[in-house]
Amino acid sequence: MHILLIAPQPFFSIRGTPLAVRELAEAFLGLGHRVDILTYHLGEEIAAPGLRIYRTKCFSRRIRAVRPGFSLAKVALDMALFPRALLLILKNNYDVVHCVEESAFFISWFRWLGRFLFFYDMDSDIPQQLIDSGKVRGRALLRFVRMLERRAVSCADGVVTICPVFSDKVRAIVPGKHVFQIEDVSVSDEFQPAEKTGKKTVLYTGNFEKYQGVDILIEAFTKIQPAWPDAQLLLVGGEEGEVRALKERCAGKNIVFAGKRPLVEMPGFLAMADILVSPRCCGENTPFKIYSYLASGTPILATDIVSHSQILENGREALLVDPTAEGLAGGLDRLLRDEAFARTLGANARRLFEARYSRKRYMEKVSHLAAYMEEALRKRSAAAPEMTDNGSKASSNR
Repeated sequence: MHILLIAPQPFFSIRGTPLAVRELAEAFLGLGHRVDILTYHLGEEIAAPGLRIYRTKCFSRRIRAVRPGFSLAKVALDMALFPRALLLILKNNYDVVHCVEESAFFISWFRWLGRFLFFYDMDSDIPQQLIDSGKVRGRALLRFVRMLERRAVSCADGVVTICPVFSDKVRAIVPGKHVFQIEDVSVSDEFQPAEKTGKKTVLYTGNFEKYQGVDILIEAFTKIQPAWPDAQLLLVGGEEGEVRALKERCAGKNIVFAGKRPLVEMPGFLAMADILVSPRCCGENTPFKIYSYLASGTPILATDIVSHSQILENGREALLVDPTAEGLAGGLDRLLRDEAFARTLGANARRLFEARYSRKRYMEKVSHLAAYMEEALRKRSAAAPEMTDNGSKASSNR
């Protein structure tokens, strides 16, 4: 198959959705398909046999970076993707157009451009994301976005989701819709033991956007410091300005900022940690980092919100606490005090990863999706209108 994968994000960059896009593209390539990726002008170049990357050029001088979530810069870049996508579809006669997040909203209106299969990759709940951002308050706009989402789900030949909440949402919109739940993957399936620093290390990895709860994690760690003076909080990620500001605020508190690090270094950071924390305070999609956390077999402390609770059972694979500084402080203190309990959580986390979220399981899920696509294309080809006597195709109701 020849697949167009539309990714309205900086690609490639070490962020959840771009990481997921890369993994999906590599999986399709590994199954022998050709993949074109249409994305922003931003991001690192990657190369692989059978892969082509197309980038929009509009705003390349004015927009030098795009943060996660809603922004006017992202709206402008999405508008630039739209005409380029149409041109590529007309030119390349794709078998499948696989649309990540909001790119499905505009492609759903242009099914008539070709006989391609249209798949909506629901990596996040866009309407809820707008509400959580606090930047969009107009009810009319939110209703409009929800209408676009419903249309994309209704028109899609299939919807790919990353978590149970989104799968349930799709089925509520269109009962019987073909849903393929393909969770994210770990940065590595195997983790080598790492030399410990001598201090108890609490690790967070990811961006520093408000919804990630980094501020409440720092507050929680400060609360437990009198009882645990030899513990350290290690934060991997964040933009330079954010890291610089927090360093000044947290000087002398046993808080270490590693900044953004290459993806190849992540297994080493995870292996050296004693506790892994996901302090996210809102949202429904499971963070990309959770699957690496599970794979590492290190005890996990996470907030008790649906992002985490839909795959992690409290007291079994993770300790889930209230999304507050007090809740996180209590969780840190318990895991530091009760090492047997912490070890049990880590072992259970690893078992869950091997059973459901390993790379082998991921490839099985993508293979199932690709097989469905190929079968749908065969059925569509068999149902195509026969050629008329004069050599032209008969009209169809499509």
